[in-house]
Amino acid sequence: MVTDWRAAIVDSADMARQIASEIPAVVGSTSITVDQAALLYEGIERCARALDRILEDMPQDEVDPALGEAAETLADLWAVLSVAAANKIRTLRGLKPMTSPGDEYRGDDDAGDA
Repeated sequence: MVTDWRAAIVDSADMARQIASEIPAVVGSTSITVDQAALLYEGIERCARALDRILEDMPQDEVDPALGEAAETLADLWAVLSVAAANKIRTLRGLKPMTSPGDEYRGDDDAGDA
C-alpha cells in the first residue's frame, strides 16, 4: 500500500491552521470552562499523535526531504497549540502557565542579546 504523504501532511496542516485561528479567542475567553478547554486540548493532542505516526512511518518510504521538513515544522506547530490549550486549562485552575526553554528570549526585552 502506497501512502500519499503529501495529502496526509496537507490534511494535518489544514486542521492545524483551523485550530490556530481559533486559539487566540479560546485563550482570551473569560467564559470558557475547564471542560471545554480540555476538549480542545484532547483534540489537539489527537491530531499531534496522528502526525507523530506519520513522522514515524515516513522514513520507511523514500520521501522528499522538503516534505519531511514540512512535517517537522507542522509538529512544532502542534506542540505550540498543545501548550496554549494546556496553559488555558492551567490558568482556569488557578495555576501558572507552563513555559518552554527559551521563552525568556522571546520578549521585547534584550535578555538573549549578550
